[in-house]
Amino acid sequence: MCALRYWRRLGLVLTPLTLGLVLSVVYGQFHYAVDAVAGLIVAGAVLASHTIYYATAPAAAAAALAERGLETGRA
Repeated sequence: MCALRYWRRLGLVLTPLTLGLVLSVVYGQFHYAVDAVAGLIVAGAVLASHTIYYATAPAAAAAALAERGLETGRA
C-alpha cells in the first residue's frame, strides 16, 4: 500500500505478488482465510497511522525523510 502511494512502479509490481500470497496461504492450507484478512487489516491500519502522522506534522516528517535521503513528494 505504501509502495503504491509513494513508489508507483514498485507498488504495481508488488500488488499481484501480495494478492497471490494472500490467496496461496489459504489455498495451501498454511493459514485460515481470516489470517490473511487480518494481515490486510493490519497493513491498512499501519498505512492509516502513517498518513495521520505525516498529515499532522508534514514539515518535520519531510525534513526527517530528506535527511535519510528518501523522497518526500507524492507519486
